[in-house]
Amino acid sequence: MFLMRVIPNCSPILAELEHCLFSCFLPALFGVEVSVAERQLFTLPVHMGGLGLSNPVAVSNHYFESSVSSSALLRESILGAVTFELGAYFDSVQSSKSMFGKLKSDYFSGVFNSLIGNFAAAQQRAILRARECASSWLSVLPLRSHHYDLSAQEFRDALALRYRKPLLNLPPVCDGCGSLFRVEHALDCRVGGLVCQRHNEVRDAICDLASLAWGQVQKEPVVCEEKMDDPSSETLIADVRIRGVWQSQVDALFDVRVVDTDAPSYQSRSPQAVLRTAEVEKRRKWFIWLRG
Repeated sequence: MFLMRVIPNCSPILAELEHCLFSCFLPALFGVEVSVAERQLFTLPVHMGGLGLSNPVAVSNHYFESSVSSSALLRESILGAVTFELGAYFDSVQSSKSMFGKLKSDYFSGVFNSLIGNFAAAQQRAILRARECASSWLSVLPLRSHHYDLSAQEFRDALALRYRKPLLNLPPVCDGCGSLFRVEHALDCRVGGLVCQRHNEVRDAICDLASLAWGQVQKEPVVCEEKMDDPSSETLIADVRIRGVWQSQVDALFDVRVVDTDAPSYQSRSPQAVLRTAEVEKRRKWFIWLRG
């Protein structure tokens, strides 16, 4: 980045770097080849569905122009053309950053809009979801104490799921039901225990984080016992009980639901609509208990 900021028209000398990123680094990262459209997508910031892996050839002039604009007042002061004032210099830098930031944001939006139509429907759905709500894990600090330090395999798998790329080294058949094992099957099969594991991981993460803020946190509390004289009744168990969330010394109950928003039956609906339906169903379950 330093070279791009201080050397004008340096894109030709960066072409080899871009070739290595496209032909060597990204295929090694995903374990499969990436398309030209995917490479362009990966240049976008993570909050726009990309990976923040800029194409140095494409952005070198932008960085140089931004650097020239930010340092214009300082350069003129050194040459004796103007009197240097610290406040004016800070204002100049801030104005330049704001202007070029807006230009960069507009450029990224244009790139995304021109690219999204090049992907298959399933991959479009995954990319749009990544852009809207599933990118924070890429920018969070990999703190081991919070279990954010993904292994190399976990990181590659997470990237593959983010962009609907194939996962490597999957078992040929499901060890629970014997069906052909694919990502879609792993997310929906209720025999092998994978669905329960996903649910319990979310529940345990909520418990761990809640225990840092509140003292009384309980996992899977029994809210209502089954009534012996009512065959239709059942034991009602929440996932987490935390005291003091909304009101001091009052318990709050949390019930987790994990949904595969890419299941075949949900393809006509957006992930947000699927999650809202799941939320409504959970609320209805608890409202029935409250009214009873």
